[in-house]
Amino acid sequence: MAVCPAGWVPPRVETDTAARYERSSPAPQVVTHDPVVVPDPLEAGPDGLDREPGRGRPRGGVIGQLFLVVGAWLLYSLARSFSGEDVQAAVERGQAILRLDDALGFGWVIDLNAWALQHGLLAVPLSMGYASLHYLVTPLVLVWLWRRHPSAYQSALFSLIVMSAIGLVIFVSMPVAPPRLLPGFAWMDMLRVWSDYGWWGAGASAPRGFEHLTNQYAAVPSLHVGWAMWCAWAWRRSGGRFAQRYGWLYPFGVAVTVVITGNHYVIDVVTGLAVAGFACWVTPRLMARWQAHRAARRAAAVKAEVKVEVEPASEKTLVKTAD
Repeated sequence: MAVCPAGWVPPRVETDTAARYERSSPAPQVVTHDPVVVPDPLEAGPDGLDREPGRGRPRGGVIGQLFLVVGAWLLYSLARSFSGEDVQAAVERGQAILRLDDALGFGWVIDLNAWALQHGLLAVPLSMGYASLHYLVTPLVLVWLWRRHPSAYQSALFSLIVMSAIGLVIFVSMPVAPPRLLPGFAWMDMLRVWSDYGWWGAGASAPRGFEHLTNQYAAVPSLHVGWAMWCAWAWRRSGGRFAQRYGWLYPFGVAVTVVITGNHYVIDVVTGLAVAGFACWVTPRLMARWQAHRAARRAAAVKAEVKVEVEPASEKTLVKTAD
């Protein structure tokens, strides 16, 4: 007689053939089509603007952007040279703005202009800065955005173009003589006095021999200050910690330079900041709305196509069971 250990339970013996078959048969296999994943075209980039997948930079590449930037600059320079025909009206507007500066308590700036003019160690760097910084720093910021922060490049470029266009309209429609060209006032043209120490000539900041190609009656607004403010705005959005913290020193330095050299009034600085602030605030938002509208239309079109493809395919779902 066999002895079983305590707690031993005999195995269950299945006598039902159907039960044994159910255990040995594989589970039914349901074959369905993989779900179609539709990318969301409304997904925003780092700057809040719509970005297509795989497209960080705008179409056209480097060559296209060079044509756009250079073409905009040439158009701006050409249109700017057409203004200033009514010199008398430009002088009268300059005198009125200078009186407004005095009324606001900035009459001491003319004494600062006279003092700085006598110190070459200060006057020459200020003249060099006025004649060169806006030609150098602004394009370098564009190149930096293109290479390091392409998602922010396009909105920054169009903000710069909008700001320049606003300034150009004012230059052409309402020319204003700068302080250095006002007759009967003690303002001195620092660049003219120290032109022997630089590449600029006696007229504005144009290179020597090209003074006739520039418009000297385009004081309001100061786009020197406006472009400098645009640079600080770009650094604030996309730069590192140092640029974000100290980038505002650049427009501040440019504002001091344009006033001390006798090329702009304090009111010019304020209007330049206002134009830059308007362009940099409005342009990205308008672009974001336009791109969101385009993205919504693309999303609707894609979803309509997917619906047409998925519905017939869902009717062909097969359920396979083992024989």
